[in-house]
Amino acid sequence: MKICANISSNELNSFLGKEVWVKCRYGTSEIYARFLSATSDHSGETWYQCNALPCSLLEPGISHPERQHRLTALRLASVSRLMEFQSSRLALVEPEDVIATDALFGMMGIAGTYAVAYQHNYPILKRIAGKPYWIYVRYHGEFMYIHVHDLAGDVVTLSAVDDDYIVDYVYRWNDKEPWEVYENGEEFTAHVAEFVIFDPVEIFTTDEFEDLILQSQELWESGRAAEEIAVDHDGFDWEDE
Repeated sequence: MKICANISSNELNSFLGKEVWVKCRYGTSEIYARFLSATSDHSGETWYQCNALPCSLLEPGISHPERQHRLTALRLASVSRLMEFQSSRLALVEPEDVIATDALFGMMGIAGTYAVAYQHNYPILKRIAGKPYWIYVRYHGEFMYIHVHDLAGDVVTLSAVDDDYIVDYVYRWNDKEPWEVYENGEEFTAHVAEFVIFDPVEIFTTDEFEDLILQSQELWESGRAAEEIAVDHDGFDWEDE
């Protein structure tokens, strides 16, 4: 195996947006990467947003059911989670090793599972991208409502609010203000297949969603006020009376 050390961005750019996985070395790790998009930093360095799969996950494993279950979960996470790689640390492995997505998923035994997630999610996310809607999803084990700003290829740009601030909200002393959480939520990116979108889809317009946030905000303010009263009461010096 030979490592192509003097790799250029143009070589990697040729794989952008294609349903192929390219064998690379990143640091000391060998990975298969699917190149989704690219950005440049202030120094002109190119950073690639990719899905990445450790080459070791393609090795045959023990057929114990629990091990297989964990491997399947890990494989699904690897092929959906968005990662960012610095171009200067990426090297193509020679001879060039490029595998089509369908073939790779077949090798990993997740073709059916991944296809179901992708085929279910993509049309829903495409329909609401850039429109005033929020939908209920699970994302890496967390339940939340998301607003899709944009869908470029298989990459979703979104904002999210934890469902604890929306569904049957109950004040907790360390909660942030619900409206602050809603207004200051940072945009981030994810792959289409990273989400569990429940069926039937739970969806709100932005106006409806803001009404729910305001209801939670009122409960938060009441809870905070009651907490401050309790603190004042506990600190009262009865001997001064």
